[in-house]
Amino acid sequence: MKPVDTEVVVTITEHSGTGIYDGNKQTVTGYDVTNISNTLYSEKDFSFNGNAVIEGTNAGSYNMELKAANFKNISKNFTKCKICNCRWNSLKIARCPVTIKAKESSKVYGNPDPAFELAILENSVGDELKDLDLAVIRSDAGDDTIKVHENVLSIQNSKEALEKRIYQLYLYYYPCRLYHLRK
Repeated sequence: MKPVDTEVVVTITEHSGTGIYDGNKQTVTGYDVTNISNTLYSEKDFSFNGNAVIEGTNAGSYNMELKAANFKNISKNFTKCKICNCRWNSLKIARCPVTIKAKESSKVYGNPDPAFELAILENSVGDELKDLDLAVIRSDAGDDTIKVHENVLSIQNSKEALEKRIYQLYLYYYPCRLYHLRK
């Protein structure tokens, strides 16, 4: 039997994946043969020698980048074979949304401000925020009129400054109310 000398082109498409940062390693494995230009040629006619794995932990994009050198024609029936017209994919890990909100508080008129507390709501990812300065400040200090003071308690650091330090989180944070009460 004479080998086929017409070039066979095999298209490989890497698997892809998406996730949200959770502090754990995330993995995508494998690839698909998405096209073979000659119906007589099949996946049994070539071998794979490589690592078809993408791994990542932090927010960002990770690539597998299979190469033609990872694939070898093992068929004696085909002499010209272009394996790995690769279509690269990736693992994309999005920043984890975390809501940070100062707890609403109250103060009795004439008394000093209470110790303000911080609340971390939804999607906390463990110890990620433990070393950040999340001190709550009062933007209208000195205004002790008896009323609800809207949006005056907030985190001392800006959202942008916090996101620079912990880039795998997407922070939402909201200022809160301080209630002044009569004695």
